Amino acid sequence: MFLLTALAIAVMLALLGPALRDNDQAALVSGAVQLAHGDAPWWRAPFYNYDKQYGSYLLLALLIRLWPGLDPVLAGNLLQTVLLSAGLALAAWRVGRRRGLPAWLAAAVLASPVLVLYGPFLGTSTMSLAFLLMAFSALAGPPSAAARALACLLVAVAAACRADAVLVVPALYLAVAPRGTPWGLLRRGLPWALGLAAVLPVLAGRLIDPNRNPDFLGYVIDLKVWLALTLFGMGAGALAALLLLAGLYAALAVLRPRWRLFHLAIAAAALLPLAFYSGQLSTPRYFLPSVAVLLFLGTSRRTAALVRGLRPGWAVRAAGAGVAAAALLPWAVGLSLPALDAARPALAGATRIPTADGVIPMGAYAAFVAETRAAGFALDHNHKIWQSAAATRFEPCDGRVDLLGTGMVKYLELAAVLQGHAVRELATPEQSACGFVYADARSLTRGYGGNGPGDRPGFFARPMQVASDAGGGQPVLRIAASGAPSDLARALEALRARFAGREFELHLGPAPAVPNQIAVPVCGGGIIPAATCPSTPAGWAAGIYPAYMGK
Repeated sequence: MFLLTALAIAVMLALLGPALRDNDQAALVSGAVQLAHGDAPWWRAPFYNYDKQYGSYLLLALLIRLWPGLDPVLAGNLLQTVLLSAGLALAAWRVGRRRGLPAWLAAAVLASPVLVLYGPFLGTSTMSLAFLLMAFSALAGPPSAAARALACLLVAVAAACRADAVLVVPALYLAVAPRGTPWGLLRRGLPWALGLAAVLPVLAGRLIDPNRNPDFLGYVIDLKVWLALTLFGMGAGALAALLLLAGLYAALAVLRPRWRLFHLAIAAAALLPLAFYSGQLSTPRYFLPSVAVLLFLGTSRRTAALVRGLRPGWAVRAAGAGVAAAALLPWAVGLSLPALDAARPALAGATRIPTADGVIPMGAYAAFVAETRAAGFALDHNHKIWQSAAATRFEPCDGRVDLLGTGMVKYLELAAVLQGHAVRELATPEQSACGFVYADARSLTRGYGGNGPGDRPGFFARPMQVASDAGGGQPVLRIAASGAPSDLARALEALRARFAGREFELHLGPAPAVPNQIAVPVCGGGIIPAATCPSTPAGWAAGIYPAYMGK
């Protein structure tokens, strides 16, 4: 376990840098900067999901205040990487020397792509995980009142960083609890203390920010999305280990009726986070609570004894080897899948899956780490939009910069805040006192179920110009409230229809066609006739993801 822990931390350090992987990360950094500079109050701050993630905002704000010269984006990534590395190292120190610890369970956890590949990029779920790992380390050591108090404090910090830490607390307690009946468990003080430590920060969030975002987005399972994100995000090895662990305790509940409810509780705790998030998957980060549960329950002395007692031994060894192979092999070998009938193994350049928190490759994770560094973190629209936003020279009016409210607006907000501007998020350009707003081009051309800015009738019938194209295919636009449509506006409208809401990049200037993807010239290529768009910058629009991935 020590070697795998060291390797996981080494990979995270290799990925550390001033990079943004998703819009929520930009929102978190922007809010923390405003808190650190005193531009927003910590009580009822008007930030995204502040009621459920205020701990993450406040911790980063504290670091920015203490270290004002550090790039805030890098500060957030550095803070999280240090905390997560410390949590993993402490957990390995506590349980790595235990006799009979199943090595395949350790491999399933420490080789999980979501843990290692997302660890160096600030996210509230990972911040929360870091404190949960520390709490587990406190409880896994010699029992004492001080250790229990420290664990409760760390659980409270984890819940303040992200409210879904409550999903992990049952497994955290059952991993270290002596066996008992339900009534016996309820008579103990620790489960009540841990429960209060997890719930009270969540309730406090309701007071700190009463104008909260929805807690639950509905429950709909898209099997294709579930399989892709589970197998390549959580990792096939981690999924197999979690299901195997839950199955073993469910079987034990049948074989030992006296402790049936206790063992069923462990099986249910193992699957609780996975069940909660399976119906609202949009990012691999939703699997981090399940990875934590797997670590807590999989490294417990009870599980080690259970695995040692399984027969026949060859079947146990074969199952363990299968889980370890499923966890480790994808780091070396991936899948190239440009079309559903064109699959082939790949040691590098594996097909990438778009998610709400950036792309995740179909295996070949080791090569993906090198590819990430080689691309300067600009793997998809997220960091590219941030690059364009950071290079935009925003023009304020009435003391504020007007931004069009889109799914990517937090990148522009962060860039404007770092330039010393206050921002105003508007629903339409017509609401701007400046007569213009800023927005990223992608948000105007993507399909958002009929609810995006570009879905409004006549939206493109106005002047638009490029404010910055530093992101290489993801420009930031300055959009006027009224006036005759510019050639760029007409080109964007035509490209939106051409790609039918699918992801594409608009490259200004000569750009080669992208293999296996759609690439069409903006002028003179069926989008806008060359003779009628003399003022449109020459360029190419290129599709990004394989057609079978849809929108």
